[in-house]
Amino acid sequence: MTRASVIPSQAPTMGFGSSTWANEPPSDAERAKVKAERSLMRAILNNDVTEFNKTLSSHSEIIDINFESSGKMTPLHTAMAHGRVDMASSLIQRKANLNAINSIGYSPLMAAVNNGHEQCVQIALKEGANKSAKSIRGETALDLAGSKNFTNIVNMLK
Repeated sequence: MTRASVIPSQAPTMGFGSSTWANEPPSDAERAKVKAERSLMRAILNNDVTEFNKTLSSHSEIIDINFESSGKMTPLHTAMAHGRVDMASSLIQRKANLNAINSIGYSPLMAAVNNGHEQCVQIALKEGANKSAKSIRGETALDLAGSKNFTNIVNMLK
């Protein structure tokens, strides 16, 4: 049988436009998960501790604490980058990955260092964050701290 003689109902169903999972509408459970994860990230960005705690407590069974948003930023990356000490601690207690790597190769520790958030750096180090991880440019957390003249952070990382 030549390609031209394939009857449409017998044509392979693979490829663009086929009935694959990617073409299915999301389930109610998937929609609820995404909504909860967006609420969590919004709470971190807005420094809304009440909403953060409410979202974590009411959706703990569906939220992947290590989900990635734009740029492969996890909630812990975002909390550390914005100096949200209590939120970062809560995420770590819930087993957030201290060594997750975003799209530029930064760990949550590096996100905190890059923005000069000393308390977040202390928390990450206390919890065992990898100090020797390197960004895609080959920089460590110590290199970042030194380039920004964050003397206290440099001393913590030595």
